[in-house]
Amino acid sequence: MSLGKCAALVLLAALALAGCREGDGPAAELAAAAESFRDNRDAASLEAVSARIGPGTKRSEVEELIGPPTYSPVDGVAMYASNDRQQVGERDLTLGLIIDYRDADAKLTDSVQTISYGPIGE
Repeated sequence: MSLGKCAALVLLAALALAGCREGDGPAAELAAAAESFRDNRDAASLEAVSARIGPGTKRSEVEELIGPPTYSPVDGVAMYASNDRQQVGERDLTLGLIIDYRDADAKLTDSVQTISYGPIGE
């Protein structure tokens, strides 16, 4: 094999491997945002994670990503609070994520039924 063909083959192999890096893509972005939320409890990371969690996501997957909920007011509802706040009218509310694992008949399921990110006030 000539030196030119060998160099071309090495270049093609390097380009192919560069396209397969583990740190690229949506899965890596999700993992980074989840880790940032677990470490820092920041609203931006929680919002990024919430955009990737949808109805049908298993509860075990959610908890593997962002840990156990901060608070659960009733069985089947999980609240994840960030350390960030937002002024809403006269109230200073926590920015967070509310995940409901209950179906339309209020029966507990093992997957996300509804999800909501924003100011949390009770």
